[in-house]
Amino acid sequence: MGLINVIKLANDYNKAKKLLESKKADIEKIAKIIGSLQEYINLLKNFVVELEEKIYQAKELMGELAVKLQKKGDK
Repeated sequence: MGLINVIKLANDYNKAKKLLESKKADIEKIAKIIGSLQEYINLLKNFVVELEEKIYQAKELMGELAVKLQKKGDK
């Protein structure tokens, strides 16, 4: 999911860059690209938040497993 959104964001970025370089910048095209870029940025921000949550959960699980392993070693 994240990689696809990064690719789409890069594609829209390139479209925006070409549009800025052209002398025929259409307001509708600009608005459409800005909206699309903002949408992908928001999706990626949400994806990063989800990844951070999963990393935190994994670290908690690793801690719990380490405690159990320590208890087994103490027996």
